[in-house]
Amino acid sequence: MLPGATKKEPRARFPGRVVDPAGQLVANAQVRLINQANEEARSAATDSEGEFVFVSIQPGTFTVSVRAEGFKGFSKHDIVLNGSDRWSVGTEVT
Repeated sequence: MLPGATKKEPRARFPGRVVDPAGQLVANAQVRLINQANEEARSAATDSEGEFVFVSIQPGTFTVSVRAEGFKGFSKHDIVLNGSDRWSVGTEVT
């Protein structure tokens, strides 16, 4: 390592897919990933395939919430992401 250089901390990746109770993909759902330690939030919208992804996430414990027009929504707490995790979630909005 070069003098003065710092080692980069590995970052996590968090992809997922949103479906309705019938298993149909939900496009344009709003997904939020919230760091439970500092309340830092990231937002994304699902694409036409119901998919979303958050990249380069610092390790920590998170809450993910999904909201889509016409649906009640979904939340999951205490998701632990470590440095090089590639965690994924399939969420169902009702």
